Amino acid sequence: MSMRIGAKLATAWGLLAHGQFSLFDRQVRLLWRQRRLRRAGTRAFAHTIAGRRYICFPDLPDSVEQYLNGGDDAWELKLARRWLQPGDAFIDGGANLGLYTHAVAGGFGGRVEVLALEASPHLAARLELAADLLRERNVQAVPVAVGAETGEVAFHLAKPGRPTTSQSMHIDAATAGDYEVRRVPVRSLADLAATRLPGRNVALVKLDIEGAEPLALRGAPPAWRDVDGPLWLVEINLTVLSRNGYGAADVLAHFPAGRFECWLLPKYPLADGPPARPRPYRVSEGFADARFYNLIAVPLGARAAPRRARIRTLLA
Repeated sequence: MSMRIGAKLATAWGLLAHGQFSLFDRQVRLLWRQRRLRRAGTRAFAHTIAGRRYICFPDLPDSVEQYLNGGDDAWELKLARRWLQPGDAFIDGGANLGLYTHAVAGGFGGRVEVLALEASPHLAARLELAADLLRERNVQAVPVAVGAETGEVAFHLAKPGRPTTSQSMHIDAATAGDYEVRRVPVRSLADLAATRLPGRNVALVKLDIEGAEPLALRGAPPAWRDVDGPLWLVEINLTVLSRNGYGAADVLAHFPAGRFECWLLPKYPLADGPPARPRPYRVSEGFADARFYNLIAVPLGARAAPRRARIRTLLA
């Protein structure tokens, strides 16, 4: 163990000697986090990512990965912070470990209600526990899949120790051994909003549900797809959409040009270069330069004009 630490320290000092200060800082922070993780053993503990508090569960590999390396959604979280305001409600569809849930719940003086939707009962329980440990009284963690209507659905849940980010109704056959199939409840966004957020202004909806996004959009209240609806952040992953029998058009059809201004943020670009920036969606879009994309659908109603002004520099 001490030899490995010594080698890592030597690498860090080598980076410093060559003037690679940002890489040096990253290496030192990683070493410190690894040491803290070893000292924690199996005990959950709080930590921060980009100024927001989270809980690391050492028995969950994805939670450890998030603690060691942070998330890769810094731009999206900045968008959420600028768009939302106290009194709003935020729906986190496909919350997983709560990167978005806790980022929002821990801000705005605790005055944004967060509805965290997670099909895995195990992860939903961890979301609830993390919110309790962080004293976030504005989080509702609901163990439910999101679909077009209320009922049940066969869902592939990750086996213990396996990555959880690809849990879904339809998985890659090559990874089938990493999952077990269980029946889980499924509910529509309209049903969830009416029962869990009655009378609340849902200002932002995030959907990252592994190819089931068109189903969730079909079950949303019609008013949410109009000019005075919420801001939408929806993943478009052609591979997982195709497993569900859908394509990008099945997502984009819910956000017509007269009601929404649509942008695409490439995630994990296929070519080396500077960090990807959002670009306006064009009908000629080929979806060919990244592993997947986040669609940002900005409502064009007059009521949202002040919010649009707050995010304009992010989209410029």
